[in-house]
Amino acid sequence: MNRGNPRRPISLTVLGWALVLGAVLGPVFFVIASQFPPLQKALQQVYIYAGLFYLDSVVSFMSGIGILRGREWARVLYFVYATVRSLLRATEFSAIVVLGVVSGILSLAYALFRAPASDYFFSVSATRDPVLRFF
Repeated sequence: MNRGNPRRPISLTVLGWALVLGAVLGPVFFVIASQFPPLQKALQQVYIYAGLFYLDSVVSFMSGIGILRGREWARVLYFVYATVRSLLRATEFSAIVVLGVVSGILSLAYALFRAPASDYFFSVSATRDPVLRFF
């Protein structure tokens, strides 16, 4: 791999842009959907879901931008956050859904931590100024 101009794997490009677009469009659709009376009633009963939805959007946006820029912290943040959120949500469903959640987590781990992705994150961090590596 060329250390001067590291190439981002397509899987990371797709994941990064999907996170950014989902984080931007998700709240817009949430606000529009919350104008419908059945959803308004549900949201009045459980406000925490709205807060978690916006937290998901913030974490997804930060992680998406970080992944596109080759930041190691971004892939770790998103993997840990997505794993915890998925496992917490899976406790509400049947065993077959839990199996799907586990396969999704394994797929995400494969995309974020396979050799080409790790090479990309390593080469990008190696080309940055040590003081500014976090950003």
